[in-house]
Amino acid sequence: MVSHVDLYPTILSELGFSYPSTVDGEAISKDQSRNKVFAEYILPTTAESSLEENIDDSIGKSLREDLFRSLQCVRTDTHKYVTTPEREATVYEISQDNPKDSALPDMERPDLKKYIESKLGSGIDTPDVTNRDYKAEQNLRQLGYL
Repeated sequence: MVSHVDLYPTILSELGFSYPSTVDGEAISKDQSRNKVFAEYILPTTAESSLEENIDDSIGKSLREDLFRSLQCVRTDTHKYVTTPEREATVYEISQDNPKDSALPDMERPDLKKYIESKLGSGIDTPDVTNRDYKAEQNLRQLGYL
């Protein structure tokens, strides 16, 4: 299993450079023993209006709602655990035979929840954008984010 944090050490390793031991990731050419990877996405408030303007209505309500949702996720070889502030966590079974993960609505995986809390924290904090200064707000408006 690989993660985005593996990009930096992988690029350095492929170029023949060493990377600091303080880096979270590993070069993917190494023999890895990782049994889980994490992901976190916090929807930027300024991106929401841009997404609304540029998303085609034909994509379906469920997918559209997922694009506007912050989330935390841990993935293992067999399962994916996704939690959002808006709804209960969902456990998915990952199958090599089926390209679409299968949701297991009645399954709970407290061990996966514990992994997320230990690595990413409990709960997703949305950024506070109420204290923007006038110049920053004007720049964001000119760029089309507001």
